[in-house]
Amino acid sequence: MSISSNTDQFEYYLSSLDELGEILIEADKIDSVSTGILRLTLGTIMASNGAIFVYNSNNQEISKLSSISIKNDQEIFILDESFIANIKVYQYGHLDLSKKPNWISGPLNKYLEKSKIKTIIPLFHKNNLMGILFIGEKFMSQEFSDIDYKVLEIISNHLTEAL
Repeated sequence: MSISSNTDQFEYYLSSLDELGEILIEADKIDSVSTGILRLTLGTIMASNGAIFVYNSNNQEISKLSSISIKNDQEIFILDESFIANIKVYQYGHLDLSKKPNWISGPLNKYLEKSKIKTIIPLFHKNNLMGILFIGEKFMSQEFSDIDYKVLEIISNHLTEAL
């Protein structure tokens, strides 16, 4: 990539983050906020699909808050202790699913495979898991860049605050 193209991409990301701020300020319902954030997030990094799930620590389950372009009926998953312990490693980053961790199994693993999810970003507030952002593959099967991941991490911080 040339310097000019990197600069254009960076400016595009900055304008998208500005739009995200406007959505958060103007929205009054959690479902409209989450759908707006998800739509903007996917558009910003040019991903084809994704979902936001919220975590309930009382029963260790995640439930779908919003999704885009995912054809799957299951909206609730119970997380086992292994998943919760392992996801904490990614508290300040993302998990690239191309490495196929063995601690993701059962119905959640089937959901991720069927939905073609490529990246998981846990949403933590302090040390408390609040939810999970699932991101599908990029259009035309492009690889995620370091800038894409950084933008996703910034957006996830905003999303955690909104939650």
